[in-house]
Amino acid sequence: MKRLTVKQIVQRFDKKKSARGLWEDHWQEIIDYIFPRRGDVVGERADGQKYTFRLLDNTGVQSNELLAGMLHSLLTNPDVFWFEFTSGNVELDQKDAVRKWYQQVIRQIHSTLNNSNFQTEVAEMYLDITSLGTGCQHIEESDENIVRFMTYFIKEYYIGEDYHGRVSELDRKWKWPASQCIAKWGRDMMPPKLLEEFDRGKDEPVEIIHSVYPGYVADSKMEDGDDIWISQYILPTYEHEIEFGKFNTFPYVVPRWGKASGEIYGRSPGMNALPEMKVLNKMNETMLIGAQKIVDPPVQLPDDGFVMPFITRPGGINYYRAGTEVAKPIFNDTRIDFGFQAMEDRRQRVRDAFYVDQLKLRQGGPMMTATEVMQRTEEAMRLLGPMLGRMHQEYLKPMIERVYAIMLKRNKLPPVPVEL
Repeated sequence: MKRLTVKQIVQRFDKKKSARGLWEDHWQEIIDYIFPRRGDVVGERADGQKYTFRLLDNTGVQSNELLAGMLHSLLTNPDVFWFEFTSGNVELDQKDAVRKWYQQVIRQIHSTLNNSNFQTEVAEMYLDITSLGTGCQHIEESDENIVRFMTYFIKEYYIGEDYHGRVSELDRKWKWPASQCIAKWGRDMMPPKLLEEFDRGKDEPVEIIHSVYPGYVADSKMEDGDDIWISQYILPTYEHEIEFGKFNTFPYVVPRWGKASGEIYGRSPGMNALPEMKVLNKMNETMLIGAQKIVDPPVQLPDDGFVMPFITRPGGINYYRAGTEVAKPIFNDTRIDFGFQAMEDRRQRVRDAFYVDQLKLRQGGPMMTATEVMQRTEEAMRLLGPMLGRMHQEYLKPMIERVYAIMLKRNKLPPVPVEL
């Protein structure tokens, strides 16, 4: 099977990287004000460095976490069967053998997801989608739990679309120590130069690129190129390929909250809330200065009335000449209550951008029925209708199809009935 050379992969990667420069500055601002613990897109942070040293108000952080948590509960709740199967034929789906098989498969896949690291990784991905607008999850086979999920930070991966507007190719770049590369792929797959350096005691981080693309990219004459994805791991520094493979399903799922015409990466509630958060952060800084002036105000003194220095500590004694004016604060009519009202208005706008108040279920009686809870949930989900449609097409459906394909390959599903 034809595949791209290492040089071609690097060229395609560099092109994707240069095309998203403006996005990275935008993402960095969102991270600073709304999702600070995710790390930096621009630059690097040292381990243990403070993430919130620029942040003076956490309304955006809390609102983003609330929206992500609501999506987790509404879409992929581990306590309910949140997906179904269909053949597309209503009459066929109603046959007893088919319905029984559907139920078995649903239970088996649901159990597999809950026994894997899916719930942990999907929670991180929802946070990426609501703040940065784009999420990425890698779904691979696992000898321990059948499937394994990994959610990657937007700094690591670069995507491309096909003519349908679907994400069909992805390049991911990261660094591992040479020892970890050898442990993963073995000495036989490593370039000689890297082994020589490692044997001399040099165990520096090595750049790795994982490139996944449709088969027709390397072979335009391939008839089934839309259904085959090529996977290559390379070491660009050494111009060396360390692993080659192919998939019948795209191993990454890349959902986007919303997408503007002509753009590849998604847009998010975090982007809508960013201007308000920047203003709110600046207002907080001003209000802190104002509050400090009220608690410890600047004072004015007659130029020859006091024995200097002027003492402001508790219990301090200051001497002044009789008949002169005593010390008094310069500002004695400062009102910061108006500033607090303006800030609360900004906070409400941030919460509205993340649908916080709209998605909270209205308080019901002390003993709500299951039907009432379901109805209230549906009312909340109507607000997210357009986004839910995109999540279904770009995440939930391809993710279930990928898990189904892995379980089918590993004989973890019941036999398909003859009707299907």
